[in-house]
Amino acid sequence: MPTNKGETARDRMRRYRAGAEECRANAAKTKDLTARPGLIQFAQLCEILADSIEAGLGDDTPPNSN
Repeated sequence: MPTNKGETARDRMRRYRAGAEECRANAAKTKDLTARPGLIQFAQLCEILADSIEAGLGDDTPPNSN
């Protein structure tokens, strides 16, 4: 998935998660039994990428100002 100019890490994470969901949906409805494992594997890779991006984001919440 190419990076879009101006896209934030959070945007990329969401895009990878959406791509994973799309692959899982396509795997569920395909009649091609040889394509299904590849779609599922690609969905898993998209989730791994999204998890990696999410881990790099850190905690976005501002510190408590008590």
